[in-house]
Amino acid sequence: MERPAYLLEFEKPLRELEKQLDSLHQQSLENNLDMSAELAAVETKLDATKREIYSHLTPWQRVQVARHPKRPYALDYISALCTDFLELHGDRQFKDDLALIGGTAFFGDRAVMIIAHQKGRDTKENILRNFGMPQPEGYRKALRLMKLAEKFNLPVLCFVDTPGAYPGV
Repeated sequence: MERPAYLLEFEKPLRELEKQLDSLHQQSLENNLDMSAELAAVETKLDATKREIYSHLTPWQRVQVARHPKRPYALDYISALCTDFLELHGDRQFKDDLALIGGTAFFGDRAVMIIAHQKGRDTKENILRNFGMPQPEGYRKALRLMKLAEKFNLPVLCFVDTPGAYPGV
């Protein structure tokens, strides 16, 4: 089980329970013992603690969760919610803006057009995607995709996650 390397202060009780769960699982494997009852009890306690912590967050803690560096980004949501995503590139005037992604997909059994901001997971990808800040060619690409959706009568799903437009010239 992969544990996030970055945890917030209010998530410390979860870290302790996850460590306990990992150690029980490791003991079960090493000693070839059936510890399913103990594992289930710790998992139940972990789920209850998660529900308790996340249902009573302060406004600042909600901001911290929203800004969490390990949170899912647009491509993660698209792959979880949609099938057959076909990314379309370029604004047909200048170039492709990688900060904005867009294309067609199926949401359930309905064809949709998706337009989303995409940030990078590491520094190299963040620079490639301009830290999720679209440039004019990104807005032209979004407009082109919206017109395409209108032409084919497709609903548009938008995922917005940006610090703002690129502040350069």
